[in-house]
Amino acid sequence: MALQSIYNSEIDYSQIEVCISNNNSEDDYSELEQLLAMSPRNLIVHYIYQNQKKSIDENMYAVKNMATTEYIYFLGDDDYFLEEQLSNLINLIYIECPDLAVFNGVIVDGENNVIKRHFKLQSKIYRNVADAFLELKDKCMFGAVLVRCKLLEDNYFKVLFGTSHGYGCFWLTILNQINENIEMKIMIPEFPLVALRMGRKSYNLLDVYYRDIPYEIAIYRRYLSLGAPQELHYRFDKAYHKKISSILFLSKIKISGCSIMNLKKLSPCFYKHTYFKVILANLLVESGVFALLMRIYNYLFRRFR
Repeated sequence: MALQSIYNSEIDYSQIEVCISNNNSEDDYSELEQLLAMSPRNLIVHYIYQNQKKSIDENMYAVKNMATTEYIYFLGDDDYFLEEQLSNLINLIYIECPDLAVFNGVIVDGENNVIKRHFKLQSKIYRNVADAFLELKDKCMFGAVLVRCKLLEDNYFKVLFGTSHGYGCFWLTILNQINENIEMKIMIPEFPLVALRMGRKSYNLLDVYYRDIPYEIAIYRRYLSLGAPQELHYRFDKAYHKKISSILFLSKIKISGCSIMNLKKLSPCFYKHTYFKVILANLLVESGVFALLMRIYNYLFRRFR
């Protein structure tokens, strides 16, 4: 569906290229390979098969190195562009020339049913990097980001191997240029672009929020320049810790199917400092009280907004 959404777009295919890295998958991709053979005229498609399985970050890096274009849009293999929106993306590049763009979209399940809108961000062009970083750092979801290739520096990409967010290395490049007063155009476009699939994920949200991202934050701390970059990172780190420590967030993680009691083993230090919140969130969800409170909140929000 990811590839078909490109084929179905009414665009000049000479303006884009498609890069696919098969990460030594055991699945049968013969249908995909047949589809690749029927690509539209003028569309350049790069397809490689890895001889051995790479980490998710290494595979992202391999795809990045396949690209020869000025911009990269990382699209998940189970996501796809919304109908008629790829042409809007290309027009955006030519008209706005952004350095970084973060898109709204929709969340779909395994059967392509729309579950909800993604983020609901207001369209905006940021006047400074600080505001963009603090508001968008935790919203640059894989599949919803357009970035200039020059911001994906090899050394920063590689130091983020193991975080599952290596593609977000552009923030290291951007933040370390603050002191040089280099202008950046960062924006949230007004049109939704992509359908992001929530089904069949191989990762655990508990690992992502309480292991991978804290590891990523620690790497940022090491590689950011002193002054404004470190200060901005500190502000983000503080806000992020506050968010993942809240009873509301812990309850939502529990509802998603994760056992938040596993935090005792996954992140002993975090568990020690948030013990009572974890216990309370676990109790609220298992007793059904949290679901009831959310229904009341949603009703009042619809009633009085």
